[in-house]
Amino acid sequence: MFHADAERGKSRYKEFVPASLWMLILMTVMLAALLVTHLAVAWSAIRAEETKRVWKWLAIVPPLTPYAAWTAGKRVGPVLWVVLAVGYTIMRATSA
Repeated sequence: MFHADAERGKSRYKEFVPASLWMLILMTVMLAALLVTHLAVAWSAIRAEETKRVWKWLAIVPPLTPYAAWTAGKRVGPVLWVVLAVGYTIMRATSA
């Protein structure tokens, strides 16, 4: 009796939470992580002593942020930024 109730509960759960909702949740979390990473990487590039004045201004522009941080000697942030941006782009391309 208990097993049948558990199986019925699982099937209701699968119907209640479709795969598209999980994709939406994952995309939202990934975009939020990308935005936080962008702000952290831009801030570190702007505050770095090694960054030239021109790159400090260009670090605000999203596609140039990882390069500006890379030239400032930062390594982890720009790589994480690119990985999140590519992952989010792939998710957007496959969900449409």
